[in-house]
Amino acid sequence: VVSTQSTGKDAEQFDSALSNPVVAVKAAKVSDFGGRSLSVSFNSTMQVNPNHDASHELKGWYETSGKNETVRQMSSSQGVGGGSRDTPHKSFSEIKESNVQDKPEYFSNNAAIVFVKKDNCMYTACPSSDCNKKVMQESASEYRCEKCDKLYPNFQYRLMLTLKLSDYTGNEWITCFQETAEKLLGITADELGKLKESNE
Repeated sequence: VVSTQSTGKDAEQFDSALSNPVVAVKAAKVSDFGGRSLSVSFNSTMQVNPNHDASHELKGWYETSGKNETVRQMSSSQGVGGGSRDTPHKSFSEIKESNVQDKPEYFSNNAAIVFVKKDNCMYTACPSSDCNKKVMQESASEYRCEKCDKLYPNFQYRLMLTLKLSDYTGNEWITCFQETAEKLLGITADELGKLKESNE
């Protein structure tokens, strides 16, 4: 079993009354955070109960035998993004008063974005899939990653977006990384990097 998260119209229009629907997702992003999970972004397409042979076959298998089989949970119990479905709702002042120190605490909060720092919100990172460290340009066509101790002919753009959030009790600064920042901005880091290169 893999957890997935959708936002925007897909989430708003999803009929929660459907009984065990088949959900087909194209171009979902696979994340290893909290086990294995899927994220449906603005680049993804999602269909519920698509009229397709594979969909009908999957539905038939589930109804006849699949629902009784033992499955392996690949996403953590905390779900996509760290919080579970019963994550408590807390205000910023309540979090401060709880004096959380050594271990993370998951909570939900309704807040508005009141300020976005544009400075240093994006950097050139190592293109290796398991390394997100910043690279230094050695020449016109070479980039060095100190962590990997390698020269690469290219790099990837990564986002590190600092936001100021406000709820009814106060303000807090937070940092959003790649996937979350792309969802908030409605654009990928690569697309934003190309706009930067063209001075748009």
